[in-house]
Amino acid sequence: MSVDATQPTDDSFVSTWPALIRAIATLANTNESAITGEYMPTVSAANVSATISTFNQVYTVNSASAVTLTLRETVAADVGTFLEIHKLGIGNLTITAGGSDTIADGGAGTSIANTTAAEAKAANVILRCVAAGQWMIHAIYGTWA
Repeated sequence: MSVDATQPTDDSFVSTWPALIRAIATLANTNESAITGEYMPTVSAANVSATISTFNQVYTVNSASAVTLTLRETVAADVGTFLEIHKLGIGNLTITAGGSDTIADGGAGTSIANTTAAEAKAANVILRCVAAGQWMIHAIYGTWA
């Protein structure tokens, strides 16, 4: 009999499987990002400003009213940071660059917005700081203008 070295030779992995399933189920029912494990701040019905302590996190915006997420002005140390924003509610969501920062190829203080109520639970955007004062749209889904 030959044994493939890539396969376990005993059933030890079986005992860890239920624990793994429970961990995944727990993560799915919390406000944590499955990618980073970071806490996901939830913005319900209020405007919010993203600060350095909230960069590299996921925002879930769940509001029937209009919400504005304002990014703080970035510096060289912010290069490489990201914000992932998910729109869950039917309210308009506007994301505004702080100070003289830009989003994509827009001008200073650029905004992008999703005003499509039918895209609740469907619109999202990932912004990445690529230079001091400049946010790049890394990924986008839904109708944004």
